[in-house]
Parts: sequence; C-alpha cells; structure tokens
Amino acid sequence: MNKFRLRIVIVVAALAAGGLLYVGFPTQRRALFGEAPPSAEAVEAAAAGSISPYDLLMRQVGKEVGLDWRLLAAVAHTESNFDPAARSYRGARGLMQIMPSVAEQFGVPWEEVADPLTNIRLGGRLLSEIYTKFYFPARLSDTDRLRVVLAAYNAGVNHLLQVRRTLAARGVNYNDWGQLKGHLPTETVGYVGRVVEQYERYQQQYR
Repeated sequence: MNKFRLRIVIVVAALAAGGLLYVGFPTQRRALFGEAPPSAEAVEAAAAGSISPYDLLMRQVGKEVGLDWRLLAAVAHTESNFDPAARSYRGARGLMQIMPSVAEQFGVPWEEVADPLTNIRLGGRLLSEIYTKFYFPARLSDTDRLRVVLAAYNAGVNHLLQVRRTLAARGVNYNDWGQLKGHLPTETVGYVGRVVEQYERYQQQYR
C-alpha cells in the first residue's frame, strides 16, 4: 500500500472511530462514505495531511462561516487539545469550549453542544460574528484583527466591547494590539498568543 492510500485509510479510520462520518446536526445525520467511495474533498484532505480527527468537520464549518479551517483547528487545539469531552470550571464544553450562553445565543439546545460538528459550528459562528460585529479600520493588519477577535472569544464579547469603549474615551487606539493587550487579563493575552502561534504553524504545514 503506497503512502497516499495509507494516509486516506488512517483518516477514514480515525473519523469512523470518533463517530464523525456524518454531516449536519445530530437530528440530520447521514453517511459521508457509506457505500460510496471517499469524496474528492476527503481524498484531498487526506493527501494534505491531518491536524486532528476532526479536519473534515473543520473544513466543512470553515466553508460555512467563511473562515480558514486551520484557524478553527488552532482554536480547538488551544481550547481543548481536540478533546470533545473537555469541560472547564466555568462551564464551557467540547472542542471549542462553548459556553451555555453561546448555545442559547444561536438557539442550540445545550445537550447538543457535546456533538463535535455542532460544537465546531458554534465556535465558528461565534468567531465569524465577532469579525462582523467589531469595527476595524481598513489599514489594520489581518493579524491584529485576528488578535482582537480571539480576545473577544476568550474574554467575552461584551467585556471586550467595554474595554474598547473605555480606551476610545481616553483617546487610545483600541485596535492597536500593543495598547489593547495592556488592558486585558493576562490569561486572555496568553491565549491569543498561543492561538496565533498555532495558526501560523498550521498555515505553514497544512493546506
């Protein structure tokens, strides 16, 4: 068996073991492979390497919400180390560490948040919404935009909005990460740095 075919077998086996051979929400599951051969996307993903057993779901959600799937993977790596059963002391759950308030915001029953695809979708939708909700000047770099979005994902949208309002009232450039991070919790600043570093690594290693 050549390396290309072996890689496909490994990806498919990992997906099967994790119960991930479906698309849609839990009530709308259908076989991804079933009797049919692997899709062109699955073959391409296998050939491109694997970050986690959830690559295909990350790719799917990335297309749905207009975000790089490798960013979603970087968030999941930092949030849960790709553990779908992960829980935090604050009540966050799953791969993307979704809070109950986020599930409620998007109208998803809490019991469905444990489902990997649903969890990734919620994380992706939240990140996408933050991008559209926050004002960013055209000259701001993509990396600084990302840092602000990740800070809101970690610390909470309302908290970051309040910090930005406070800085604006003081005449401080609240979009400049060098200035903004000094007014954020150390935990959030560290989180942003880890996700950005992981994302940049994934961009170099995977396509």
